[in-house]
Formats: sequence, C-alpha cells, structure tokens
Amino acid sequence: MRTLIRWKQLWDEQPDRMEQIRQAATKIAADKRHRRNLALKDILTTWPKTLSPEEFRQQIDILAPNLNPKSVVNRVRRLGYLTFDPAQLAWINHTRQEVD
Repeated sequence: MRTLIRWKQLWDEQPDRMEQIRQAATKIAADKRHRRNLALKDILTTWPKTLSPEEFRQQIDILAPNLNPKSVVNRVRRLGYLTFDPAQLAWINHTRQEVD
C-alpha cells in the first residue's frame, strides 16, 4: 500500500520524470514482445509447410507444454504465422519460404 501512495505522490510531484520512466518501461516491454515473436517465428520456420490437426497439436505440446494450447493457437493466428484451411483440413505455415 505504501508503494501505491509513493507512486501517486511521485506522479503529483514529478510528472515529467514519471512519464519518462513509463515510456522507458513501455519500450522495454515492446522490445521484449518483439523478440519473443521473432523467436516463435524462427521456431515455426522449422515446421512443415502444412500440418494435420494432430501433427499441429503434437508440435504445440513440444513447443509449449505448460501453456494452454488455445493460447498458442490464438497467438500464431493473430501474428499471421499459421492459418487453418478447412478445404485441406490442414494448418498452413506461412513462415516457410517457398523454394523453387
């Protein structure tokens, strides 16, 4: 509780300093998120171009055994790394480069 009171006091007394700290923390968090997403993309480039739903579940269990699979699915979809094609009944890996 004392920490919250101190923060409020600092925001009241030194708003410019607190804003600088907030912006620095926001940049650090954004950089961390960007690095985490790039690391995920690097891992996904080793996966096949298409995966059956069962293969996909197995890969998720290997990639993130302690995470909720739905969370991983939402993340890779949101980032555009993987999509599900109902016509093929397969997951399409968009991180793989086509090689002629």
